[in-house]
Amino acid sequence: MEHSNTTLCVVQKTEARLREAEAMCARLAAEKENLQASLRAMSVELDVTRRQCERVKAERKNLRSHVKAIKSLRVDLATAKRECEILKKERDELRGQVQALGKTPIQLAAAREECEYTKVERNRLQHRLDVVEADLANLEKKHIFACNELAAMQGGRLNFQVQLHMPREPLPNVQSTASDFEKPPLFARSLGEDTQSTSDHATPSREWQATPGRTAETKTPNNILVPIKEEPGQERRGVKEGMQLYRPPRAGRKDALEDMEPGEIWED
Repeated sequence: MEHSNTTLCVVQKTEARLREAEAMCARLAAEKENLQASLRAMSVELDVTRRQCERVKAERKNLRSHVKAIKSLRVDLATAKRECEILKKERDELRGQVQALGKTPIQLAAAREECEYTKVERNRLQHRLDVVEADLANLEKKHIFACNELAAMQGGRLNFQVQLHMPREPLPNVQSTASDFEKPPLFARSLGEDTQSTSDHATPSREWQATPGRTAETKTPNNILVPIKEEPGQERRGVKEGMQLYRPPRAGRKDALEDMEPGEIWED
């Protein structure tokens, strides 16, 4: 009996342990199922994460390409700004040229008007020059006549010819000043006046000599030629070859004519 009781207890204990083991197996199976479900969920999440990672990599690559494009665009933008500044300067220059060309017709019209005025003024000055030359010729004749008369009244007659040469020069251009139209001397003094005199009249030089058959010429301070021609056989009284045309005046006298006494004949 005792042996059977002991066996029964052992069997009961074994059954109890077996039930506990079955319960534990059931729990482990349930945990396994839970773990497998969790593993499947984690696998799904891993796939999603992998796909997200691939998408992020693709986006990063795209962003890098965008960054490179932005950098190149910045360089292009700086170049375009510099070109824009250059084009603005060229535009301003072209505008100035256009404005200058717009003013050109006005300047041309003003220049034409000034040219017409200059032509009229030139004609007026030419007319005045002709009148002055005629007056100078008349004054020259009167001066020669007066000198001859004066010499004849004092006892001697000086036969000489004085010709006033005024070479024509072209009229000055528009920019000429009043100093270009200096008044020429009315006549050349023929009676040995001092060349350093402050008189407005020209004085022939004392240094040239008259030779029979030749024309002696000299230049006055105003570059006016005063020729006196001596014909053979008509030598002037008191004037011989190699002698001076005028004798120097005495002290205190202005010229040789004033130095002569009444009735005196001029002979050196």
